[in-house]
Amino acid sequence: MSAPLFWRATICLAVLSVIVFQANAYAAEPLSADAIAIEGNFLQPPPEFSPPTEYSIAKTQPTVRFVQIPLPNTPANPWSIWGYGLAHSNGKFYVPLGDHLGIDANSYLYEYDPATHSIRQVADIQSAVKTFKSGDFGFGKIHGRLNEGADGNIYFATYWGQWRNESDRYEGDHVFRFNPKSGQLTDLGMPKYGWGYPSTHFDPKHKLLYAEAHQRKGNSKGDPKNNYVAAQYKDYKDPYHVEFLVYDTEARKVIFQGAHRGLNYGRDFFVDASGNAYWNNGEGSLQKYDPTTNQVTTSKAKMPGAKIRRTVGPDKNGMLYGVTNDTHELFQFDPAKDKIRTLTKTWADSPAMDVTADGKFVYVIPGGHGPSSGTPLIQVNVKDGSQKVIAFLHSPVWQQTKFNLGGTYCLQLTGDGSKALIGFNGKVDSTKKAWGELAVVEIDIPASER
Repeated sequence: MSAPLFWRATICLAVLSVIVFQANAYAAEPLSADAIAIEGNFLQPPPEFSPPTEYSIAKTQPTVRFVQIPLPNTPANPWSIWGYGLAHSNGKFYVPLGDHLGIDANSYLYEYDPATHSIRQVADIQSAVKTFKSGDFGFGKIHGRLNEGADGNIYFATYWGQWRNESDRYEGDHVFRFNPKSGQLTDLGMPKYGWGYPSTHFDPKHKLLYAEAHQRKGNSKGDPKNNYVAAQYKDYKDPYHVEFLVYDTEARKVIFQGAHRGLNYGRDFFVDASGNAYWNNGEGSLQKYDPTTNQVTTSKAKMPGAKIRRTVGPDKNGMLYGVTNDTHELFQFDPAKDKIRTLTKTWADSPAMDVTADGKFVYVIPGGHGPSSGTPLIQVNVKDGSQKVIAFLHSPVWQQTKFNLGGTYCLQLTGDGSKALIGFNGKVDSTKKAWGELAVVEIDIPASER
């Protein structure tokens, strides 16, 4: 080869190497997007508006930012946020989402940074499970909450996705640990074969993951007559078996499973500052699990309903707060005195809720499975139960982005109570459908309103 030809070939190879390197680098970049400021009147209620309780409206307009979450280019049925996010002590907001599928299903963690008003994908669940292979039943939902441990790591569990999709191949859901500093996601194992975890919580002191565990029944598209029924069920029409489960994330083993047999409903439960867990027993009372004794007792406190929809806290005074699914009542639970005080009635099903650290306000967005009342962010005064709307979100967001805010299970407040961070289900260019696309809304709550 002549010298000029040699050098031309070398330069071409070098350029090609750079192009390939850049292509790989771009391919490795996580999905990300920046939020935009939303203009408009957030203090205008929707027309023909008649909520079930008295309320006031804030006098100062909040600052609102919106970002549609960039989703993987993979199938989903539909993309959804069913889990409860986390405002981490590092200042970031972590959102769990999933494709809702069964076979080859996957869920993801996204990180929203209020400092830069940007979001990025930080983890996918499937990649952490070393035994997973194409065609396996996957991890279509994170339905419980993201929990911050004393070590700063985030602990959570998955829950079966599209349960009508070949669920006879379902084996069981897993527990995971995510390190926000390193970005490392670790599979902590499958606590129990055949069980999923729609409702989870955490005891940071003992590193125990708690779950209202549901046993899979069966049923699938490939089994239209429901011939497949999981062990312990006589018929597909049987109610779900629900048990309280305690998983030691250090030893990676179940140390308690049982109780919770009084109610075939488990969507959230309390954990106090000492790590004691409390769940509904079906009679309006609470059962208590003590991690120091590994035993269950019954509380004397009576809830204003039977089914717990969402719990938050404890605040600095040790108080816990819950809202019921069957009566929509918002109440305060004092675990030290074993007493419950009803605060007010929410406008609709309200799985999106949080409390300020000082225990002064509880914030609620009504409507878990769809839009409600103009999608208001409601501030409840814990002292007297009065309600104040900080922002009616739907109209300004729709007018500027054509994104129809749907239901939400995911509301978190920053430590100082100055911001509300919300993960929404929704849909672009559709006033009738509010599913399949996702967004994060950041609200700066005016100091004069808090």
